[in-house]
Amino acid sequence: MRAVSVEDLWWRYHASSEWTLKGVDLEVEKGEFVGIVGPSGAGKTTLCLLVAGVLSKSVKGVCKGKVELFGKDALRTSVKQLSEEVAIVLQDADTQFVTMRVLDEVAFPLENFGLSREEILERVSEALEFVGMSGYEWKHPHELSGGQKQRVAIAAALAKRPKLLILDEATSDLDPLGKREVLSVLRKLREGYDVTAVIVDHNTDDLVEFVDRVIVLEGGRVVADGDPRAVFSRIEQLRTIGIRIPQPTELAFRLGAANSELPLTVEEAVKALTPLKDRLRLLDGEVLENPSRSERLVSFTDVTYVYEDGTVALNGLSLNVWKGEFLAIIGPNGSGKTTMAKLMVSLLKPTSGSRGNGRRHQSFVSNYAVFQSGLRFPKPGLPARLRYRLR
Repeated sequence: MRAVSVEDLWWRYHASSEWTLKGVDLEVEKGEFVGIVGPSGAGKTTLCLLVAGVLSKSVKGVCKGKVELFGKDALRTSVKQLSEEVAIVLQDADTQFVTMRVLDEVAFPLENFGLSREEILERVSEALEFVGMSGYEWKHPHELSGGQKQRVAIAAALAKRPKLLILDEATSDLDPLGKREVLSVLRKLREGYDVTAVIVDHNTDDLVEFVDRVIVLEGGRVVADGDPRAVFSRIEQLRTIGIRIPQPTELAFRLGAANSELPLTVEEAVKALTPLKDRLRLLDGEVLENPSRSERLVSFTDVTYVYEDGTVALNGLSLNVWKGEFLAIIGPNGSGKTTMAKLMVSLLKPTSGSRGNGRRHQSFVSNYAVFQSGLRFPKPGLPARLRYRLR
């Protein structure tokens, strides 16, 4: 039995004169794991929401064609009925939370199904254990990391026991640790959970480990559909489209491996590249000299930044950025990268410490004690009456 059947599907948003999807045809067999890749704006999310039966009933637009989900007309069947067949996990985990505890979040869709308390608790426990989140039942969402939030979102989807699970770039906003956490769940799904999956992801290195087929979208059309090895052997076409090639495949291609021998994984690459080791060479290019340190553009000295809720984003940061320097800032989610960037361009002021830009240097006194004391201050720029109401 086919899980998904899409025939000549067209979609245009009400506010647009251009079609987002243009005659899409595809099929997904029951139990199959299918990956969807494509550049931004190719129509990946639109396609996922139409398959889930959500978009055509919640957003104004023009739709033509046919979408069947386990034999049901997804374009005309109610969301309530389809929600028992399909679950979708989106890119931003924070936008998916509707309750204040992990336990309630996973239980919420089951409560809407009218299940008994006993069955709800059994399913919640099963789903949280499956994604490795047992013991977090009473945690608030803000106490979880990005990877943990996505695992809870997947648990909420799995607790419904859907026939089809759609992951729409569910790992794209996560740091490497968070991605590994979510990918470990996908491995378990692939090995022991009776579910069909559609996975949208730009990270093709991870994608090829889980999917049976890859579908490539460009400009609202399907331009490639086949097993991962066949699809990613079309390197020149995919480069033109803007698809990221798996790194083992890209390396082997550059070293002259035949298309039929291109590896998909690191393990395959070790075998494939051994005969080509003599071709390894340093790429020609200019070596950049160290930048002149005669002009300091940004200077942080023992900078601390504390948000109003008491969250310490930066703690004693000291850093210099010199003219002509190319600086990479890396770190896991929540390590303070964005806060530091905002301080650099003066969108924020340090809670304590000093920040300079070569021409001026300013010191700031900490307001942390004020935040900790629970005192409230009027919102700046608002009328007195409104400021009073916002307290």
